[in-house]
Amino acid sequence: MGELRLALLGRARVTCDGAPLTGWALQKSLALLAYQAVTGQPHSRGALAGLLWPDCTEANARSNLRKVLAELRRRVPAHLAITRTQAAFNRTSTYWLDVEAFERDIGRALALRANPGGRADAAALAGAIELYRAGFLAGLAVHRAPAFEEWLLLEREHLRHLALRALHALVDHHAARAQPERTLAYLDRLLAIEPAHEEAHRHKMVLLALRGQRAAALRQYEACCQAVDALDTEPDRETTVLYEQIRTGVELPVSFGRPVPTRVPGHSVHAPLTPLV
Repeated sequence: MGELRLALLGRARVTCDGAPLTGWALQKSLALLAYQAVTGQPHSRGALAGLLWPDCTEANARSNLRKVLAELRRRVPAHLAITRTQAAFNRTSTYWLDVEAFERDIGRALALRANPGGRADAAALAGAIELYRAGFLAGLAVHRAPAFEEWLLLEREHLRHLALRALHALVDHHAARAQPERTLAYLDRLLAIEPAHEEAHRHKMVLLALRGQRAAALRQYEACCQAVDALDTEPDRETTVLYEQIRTGVELPVSFGRPVPTRVPGHSVHAPLTPLV
């Protein structure tokens, strides 16, 4: 029984005993394999036929499903348990699924952080984030299957949320230890996933300014403006105030990674610079 490896965080990469499984005759074969592996439950043939071919007659939908299952039997015979009535991913087979590892490692690390006085396992979080190449099953197109598309979007958002939580924890971890390179690297990863995250933009602007990279900090503000403009909104006042401080050369009275409120010339309120809560 060969080892099946499914890397689904990003464009799907499936290998068996190290050999890539590409050139799927039917795109829905890959979709069904991913669905079975991630849900981890047996599904009736009727449910699977309705999931992937809802606009077909029952007879045609079941015929299409038989073709997909035949391809899966041929390519990953040991990893699916298929009967006349249902199909399931064989969890007793030798396999590795990045989604499982990702959820397990982030869940354990964040559970430690939730304990009183606890801190997240930064090494586990960093390893999990390396698995997150892009959104779940990025680029997979399954047409005319709204129920499957809804499941795909919900799973994608759930995993994206986990990635953001892990990245927040990693930014906090390295900022608290005065490690600017790693802090900036994880801020970049966070912004790649959520470009309009203003707190992350502000945090990066502060770090760049404190490192003497004033021009880069100002460019970061422009990137923030473009990101929020795409959502038909404007930057928060805190972001604009910080931009003006950096642009005019106002010294930021902060310790690394822990900005404190400061009074801005010309403004009657304090402008909080704390970038991430």
